[in-house]
Amino acid sequence: ERGADAYKYWTEQIGKLTDDNSGIDAQSAANNAGAIAIPVMLIHGDKDEVVPIEQARAMDAALKAAGKPSSLVVLEGEGHHLERYASRLKFLESLVGFLDANIGR
Repeated sequence: ERGADAYKYWTEQIGKLTDDNSGIDAQSAANNAGAIAIPVMLIHGDKDEVVPIEQARAMDAALKAAGKPSSLVVLEGEGHHLERYASRLKFLESLVGFLDANIGR
């Protein structure tokens, strides 16, 4: 069955989806944003069909609510794999700016 290996892996890592998702919620990055001690840059394509952009927006909001430095770069028209040249260029330019701002040269 397609995806069975991935499903098995994730259920072993975080548990099965049930009425009680406390184990999954406890491991959620957004629910643990307050524990993050370094600046975070999130990059996400607005046409991503693998990971919904709402997850990146939720993480960005959780980090900001926790008073943590966060930067969300949305790649317009891009999916999950950075296939477009313009997206790759924006990614690299954003990364250089983020690293310069946070660790310098």
